[in-house]
Amino acid sequence: MDENDYNNTIAALFRIKESNGNPSVINREWEGMKNSPNNLFLAIEYSINVFYSKNKEENEDGARWLAILLSNVFKSDPEKDEEFGKGIEKAVDGNIPKKKRFSVFIESLLMALRGRVGDFTESLQTREFYGMVARELVYAVEETKYYKKIKDWFSSILGYLLRPSTYSNGHRVAFTLLEDMHADLVSNRIIMLLAKKCNSPEYLISEGAKNALAHLMANSPEKVQLLLLTIEKALKEEKLDEGRRVEIKRGLIDRMNRIKN
Repeated sequence: MDENDYNNTIAALFRIKESNGNPSVINREWEGMKNSPNNLFLAIEYSINVFYSKNKEENEDGARWLAILLSNVFKSDPEKDEEFGKGIEKAVDGNIPKKKRFSVFIESLLMALRGRVGDFTESLQTREFYGMVARELVYAVEETKYYKKIKDWFSSILGYLLRPSTYSNGHRVAFTLLEDMHADLVSNRIIMLLAKKCNSPEYLISEGAKNALAHLMANSPEKVQLLLLTIEKALKEEKLDEGRRVEIKRGLIDRMNRIKN
């Protein structure tokens, strides 16, 4: 790692923080990184040192600002932006055909971010912070052609975190991320996985899943009936009898109402 690159990247992140995520400052820092886009990997690796806070709101702000900075990659066209195109060329192995270099760079960037969320050797705080960055990236690229790709990528992260049958930090990260999400950003596969986990014999898993679903319902009032249909389908796949299915759904509605009130 070049010490100059490190110092410049950290300084850029501090300027973004000091500006409270001012869009013009984020755009200016992006312009400064375009010719050395590998510095975005440094931004992922070291941003927690700058942005992380024990205050949840400040933590979410920092994650959102980093996501907005990263979203410039998906909003930029290296074919039209000569400076960015040259940066990508330097960042990616020259043996890779030019037309594929941008997609290789994107995949590497997403892999790096996913790696930070999924690394079980990292602290819970680190994984939660980068999980928030991943979630905020979905919102940040909503107006781009990469929206579906990023949404699917984020769903795969959630699926990975929720997969184990015994409670882990991965579950906690996923449940934390889902609490602030709108149902439109969560795939049916994740809704069904959460619904099935409502019947888990592990208390922390079942409670976390119920809480996540109730928050999704509270955040998406127009989707409640659709969510309940998906939940019913998942519970039937679990071969739960009607009484148990009704009990779980009624409990979710009660939780949703408590959250809203």
